[in-house]
Amino acid sequence: MIRYYYTYEEDEYGYYLHDNVIKKCVDENDEYITLSLTINPIDIIYNKSRLNNTYTIYFYISGILYKNNETSKELLNTTSILQDQTPLYEDNTVNVYSYKNPENFNLTFRNIPRKDNYIYDLQIQVNVFINRYLFNEEFLIFTKKIDLTDIKKEPEKSYLWYILGPILGVIGFLLIAFFVIKYIKLSKANVNLEKEMKSMVYTNEIQRDILVKKKIKSEKESDYETTFI
Repeated sequence: MIRYYYTYEEDEYGYYLHDNVIKKCVDENDEYITLSLTINPIDIIYNKSRLNNTYTIYFYISGILYKNNETSKELLNTTSILQDQTPLYEDNTVNVYSYKNPENFNLTFRNIPRKDNYIYDLQIQVNVFINRYLFNEEFLIFTKKIDLTDIKKEPEKSYLWYILGPILGVIGFLLIAFFVIKYIKLSKANVNLEKEMKSMVYTNEIQRDILVKKKIKSEKESDYETTFI
């Protein structure tokens, strides 16, 4: 592309756009967001210093979002017409150059699905109109990376577990304590029962010995009486 200028080279302006982009999500819901981008004003350099003009310079700005495509051979920072990259969202605005009170400009992109949480390429197309010169018009291209990987809706945390957790923990502790106490009581009961059983066995053995002795004595007395008769 060949372009003719009606000014001398020393009268040409240099245009610069700072890298700072403030990203903000507005009008959010579970499915979509509206993206607001606040961008620093375009600086104009003339004779190696910032232009201090007394005339009006208008910036007609178009912002276009493309899904980042690393495999594409096309460049977004050119004025060529793109073939294999599809613009997804677009917004337009007007900004006026001011040396004393520079103002940021804003681009708004609506209804971006949360599921499309990609890194986007932002192409900023700027038509510059300088009232001082009738035929002096500039067409500028700037590109920025816009990271929207954080717009995906994360599942909301349930605060019910924060309430039920301590309650279930206390219940679990009480159940464990109950079974431990029950086990200790049963163990003691088993020990006492074992002692009682041993005592009963011992008593039975004594009683059995006494009965045996009585029987033996009774038989001896019976034999004695028989012999005496």
